[in-house]
Amino acid sequence: CLCSPYMSMQSLYVYAVLIWILFEMRSLLFPFLQTALLLLNLVFRIEACIVRIMKARKKLPHNVLITECTEQLKARFLPSPVVIKKRIEGLIERDYLARSAEDRKVYTYVA
Repeated sequence: CLCSPYMSMQSLYVYAVLIWILFEMRSLLFPFLQTALLLLNLVFRIEACIVRIMKARKKLPHNVLITECTEQLKARFLPSPVVIKKRIEGLIERDYLARSAEDRKVYTYVA
């Protein structure tokens, strides 16, 4: 435990140095964390858009879904079709979407 009364002076010194280093690196870490949070926010927006479209349409071909998703998101940012495809794959893995048995390029809404 960090606050143990039995902690040696050497380990307290190590913790103090680590805290000081983190404090000094805050200017380097803060932009990195901001970028990571922004990318995570974009991923959630793309997935929410895909689920909204599929919930309304129930069944869509791949190209139509990509086009519709791009149309809905272009007011905020322009997502890459590759990124949208990766998010579709993620939703398939989490059982929100499924591929049609007849045509592999058609997605159906599951949840």
